Amino acid sequence: MFVSISPERSVKKKDIIGIFDLDSATVSPTTRAYLRNAEKNRNLTSVSDDLPKSFAVTDGGVYLIKYSVSSLKSRL
Repeated sequence: MFVSISPERSVKKKDIIGIFDLDSATVSPTTRAYLRNAEKNRNLTSVSDDLPKSFAVTDGGVYLIKYSVSSLKSRL
């Protein structure tokens, strides 16, 4: 089964490790460092031109998503 994370992108449900709220998760310096490292290693992908509200960690990388966690949760 696939989960749509943007109008153009879907990921396999089994590949999703976690979905996190961008505002609350980036309070932690560890999370900020993780996202910086993912960007540095080209594992961070923004799937929208809009301001991201959440991010998903998958087996294939990290995705910045314009949808809220609750919206993505309802798609699962």
